[in-house]
Amino acid sequence: MPFHEPGHPDDLTHPSVIWALAVFHMTFERGTVANGWNHEHWVRDSELQVIDGGGRWWRMVRIEGGRYLIVGWERSSGTLYEDDQACLDLLAGAPDWIPWEWAQRVDDETPFGFAYWWDGRRWGRAGYPDQVDSDGLDVQLGGYVSAESHLAFLVERLEIFWDLWDEHEPSEEEFEQFMRPIVERVAEAPVEADWICGALLDVSVEFEKEKVLEVLGLGGMIAGAPVSPGFPAGTGRPADRPDQWPLGEPPLPVVWGRPLTEPA
Repeated sequence: MPFHEPGHPDDLTHPSVIWALAVFHMTFERGTVANGWNHEHWVRDSELQVIDGGGRWWRMVRIEGGRYLIVGWERSSGTLYEDDQACLDLLAGAPDWIPWEWAQRVDDETPFGFAYWWDGRRWGRAGYPDQVDSDGLDVQLGGYVSAESHLAFLVERLEIFWDLWDEHEPSEEEFEQFMRPIVERVAEAPVEADWICGALLDVSVEFEKEKVLEVLGLGGMIAGAPVSPGFPAGTGRPADRPDQWPLGEPPLPVVWGRPLTEPA
């Protein structure tokens, strides 16, 4: 389904699926083509970052209690800025438990253009005034909300992986056929180490097992391996965080999505 414009919490799926597909994207790049590996992608413990070039990025953090926060920036979120300054508090109405120090540190480094939080049942975000026509969620997260969307995302980038095949470069249809059972299984993570390595080697002998297991391990995707409990929950919005912004004064009500169940 197409995303809303601007993004809406209902555009997102269960966070475990988003996390798993993002880690797999990194695994696929890292385990195949060293020259194509984007070293600005990373995952560690309870945090990951995806960089899509041109300064566009998103980060996801796991928080104790099965909660998550996603923040990011995309060029199409320009309506949220004026003279390079944020015009809207994207954490207005955010729950006390988000890791406020982490969010402030990220925002200080590179102001973000969207922020969505998962409370264990549903996604939410700050309310937007009418003049906000896009926040960039569709561009940055559109390839990570389902196995189908991630397959399309990988097929669009097929040329990055051409070095995997010495003699016969697969067509888009062949590549999708190779990858579909793998991506569908990964979306239901965790996965068995022997299975994922064997499946990727069936696609191409160029996969490096050590790198595959390294990234999957950092992302907590290996069955039976310990998983980080997540960042400690925050204790409330910092008193010194500004709450008045040029757009949307006073803060608008939080927008909540529909409740979602744990993926089967």
